[in-house]
Amino acid sequence: MTIVSETLAEIAAKPAAAVGHLELLKALAHETRLQILGILNYRDLSPAELARERAEPVSRVAYHFRLLEELGCAEVAWTRQVRGSVEHFYRRTGIVVFDDDAWDRLPAEVQEVVTDTAMRGLFGQIARAVRAGTFNSHGDRHFSWRSLRLDETGWQEMTDALNTVFAEVEAIARRAEARLGESPGEDLLATVALAGFESPAEGGPASG
Repeated sequence: MTIVSETLAEIAAKPAAAVGHLELLKALAHETRLQILGILNYRDLSPAELARERAEPVSRVAYHFRLLEELGCAEVAWTRQVRGSVEHFYRRTGIVVFDDDAWDRLPAEVQEVVTDTAMRGLFGQIARAVRAGTFNSHGDRHFSWRSLRLDETGWQEMTDALNTVFAEVEAIARRAEARLGESPGEDLLATVALAGFESPAEGGPASG
């Protein structure tokens, strides 16, 4: 199994003696900070912008940006003068992917925090797309899930297939970024999610 957890992976993989990784992960597991990290995946963002979107005081939102910067998850990319003050725009500091070995080395409680944080971020993306009407805006959009009855060989084949698809999606994103860089045009934001996990024994196979 491979888990993508953005910058959380880098923090969690550090030795416990070097950093309190569980405390750091819990600090990141906050709705506002998850929203910030999600937006920073595709564009720069300032506390003032997010404060306007959330109808909250800039000081409250700026606190979350500063904490993410302290944790190494975001950094100031550029600034601009706005009515006598300086507006800071932040960017993500990178995306980290756990391979199977790195994931297995993490303590169980850290795995739980990383998984919970990543899942809540994904569910938030889905909910926002549904509310905005973009989830079904493309007739060829894909959404499917099903339960499978597998043996160990089938499980390995399934996870290998998911890893292959993940690698291809990353390659597609790189090619699209290169095309947009050479010839800027109308782009769109897309969310892609892959999951394969063992289900509880209760209940029979289902699909959707």
